[in-house]
This record gives sequence, C-alpha cells and structure tokens, in this order.
Amino acid sequence: MQLVYVMFALVAWSVLAFVYRWVERRGGNRFAMSLAMGWSQAALVLGIALAMGLDLGWIGCTHGLVGSGQGAIQVILIPVFMAAVARGDLSVTWTLLTLSFSLASIMALVYPGEHPLLLGWAGLALAATAVAMLGLDMVHRSQGPEHRRPRRGWLPLMAVSFVLNAFAMYAYTVAEARAPDVGLTERLAFLAAAGGVFGLGGLVMLLLTRQWQGLAVGLAGGALGGLLTFIGALTTLQAIAHGVPNYLVYPATTGGSNILVVLLSVAILKERPGRAGWIGIAAGLAAMVLFGLAA
Repeated sequence: MQLVYVMFALVAWSVLAFVYRWVERRGGNRFAMSLAMGWSQAALVLGIALAMGLDLGWIGCTHGLVGSGQGAIQVILIPVFMAAVARGDLSVTWTLLTLSFSLASIMALVYPGEHPLLLGWAGLALAATAVAMLGLDMVHRSQGPEHRRPRRGWLPLMAVSFVLNAFAMYAYTVAEARAPDVGLTERLAFLAAAGGVFGLGGLVMLLLTRQWQGLAVGLAGGALGGLLTFIGALTTLQAIAHGVPNYLVYPATTGGSNILVVLLSVAILKERPGRAGWIGIAAGLAAMVLFGLAA
C-alpha cells in the first residue's frame, strides 16, 4: 500500500505541470484558476475531515495560520509561474521551480537552525549547478533559432517564481518547527487554510483586474489543479504516515515528477533542451536524491 501512495503522489504532481500548460495554451484566466484551485483544494480537505469526524476548529492553530501565509504567497506565485510556463519550455521551467527547494533549505539553516549532513551540502551545490546550467541553456537558446527561443520575460518571471515557491515550501518547515509532533488534523488544517486563502486571493484579483476572458478554461483547470494538489499532498502525508522514509518519498515524488515531465515534454510537446539544459536537469535530479538521502 505504501508504494501505491507514492505512485499517486508522483502522478498527481506530474500531471499538474501539464494542467498549467493546458490552461496557458487555451488562454485560461490565471486568477480564475487560482480561485478554483484554492477553493477546490480547501473543499476536498474539509470534506475528508468531515468524513473522518475530525474536529474542524482548526482556524487558530499554528498549522492553520502558517497555511494561510502559504496561500497568500500562492496568490502571486501561481499567476506569475503560469506566465513563465507560457514563455518557455515546460521541462526546464518545471525543473527550475522544483529546484527552489534548495533556497527553502538555505532558509531552514537560519530558522529553525538545521544542520545538514555532508550529503545535504553536496545536494545544495548540485542544485546551484542545476539552476546555473538551466539558465545558461535558456540564454543559449535565446541567441539561436526562433523556434527554440524563450519568449521575452521568461527569465524575470521564472526568477520571481523560484523565490516565491521557495517561501511556499519553507512554510511547511515553519509549521513543523513551530508545532512538532502534530497529527493528521493539523496537517489538513494547513492544506485547508492555504487553499481557502489562495482561492480568496484569486477572487479578489479577478474582481480588481476585471479580466473575464478565458474564465471557463481557468475555472476548469483550477478545479483539476486543486484536485491534483490535494491528491499529491495527502498521498505524500499518507506514505510517510505508513512508514515510507522521507529519504524515499521526496526523491521518488519530486524527482520522479521531474523525470516524467521532461520525458513527456520531449515526447508530446516536442521540446528539446540543449546540452546545458540536459546537464542541469540531471544535476537537479541528483540534488534531490542527495537531499533525500541526507534526510
């Protein structure tokens, strides 16, 4: 059963990358997607909590408050990242986003003051190498044939996405550091609060910008994205709860997601990273494996 949880998480995170691409290709409304993605995640979490008879008085708990902060970050992160997806290769863009775990790890050195093993430092070095090579690949392509060039604005959008995603990932570390040894109720509180604030922020941005084009596609993509996020997060938690070690769960899900997304991007989207891009992707996968072993 443990491997079933890991496989569900792997598939969910991989498919999510292509949902972002699908919405962008069809001109979907990014704020509508945020609205639907956040609220569908929150609704699913609350439904599970009710079905299991868990106490819903979570709003004031530490995990709920930190989850609200993560949701606020996602209000900006997801539309910016989707804009980056529309301008560059999905394989490189998705790999760079997942590599933001390295920045989150560096922040964890400050608080709660983690002390990584030698493998952890090696993973950080590889992650930095991967980011540099992937960036170099896109620079090389920007000077090459037109059909292989990233669209204008990809680099700054990707840089903002990288930093914001690191803070979103760091939220998990903060929650666990502030309230260790919690159970499923508090972790569901985190997901519900994050989704609720994320959806509310998407609604506010939609009303403020008054951009109604692509509403149906954005809502449909957001509902599917919320479902996939819920499945990925819950099955990851369940895998850990059923005895799968962290050093296996995270490389298998995050690293495996990268492999699937890259392979499918090459096969379906006909993307072709350059030599530096392939080196960066390989270094990124190796970094995730080393971090998993260090855990």
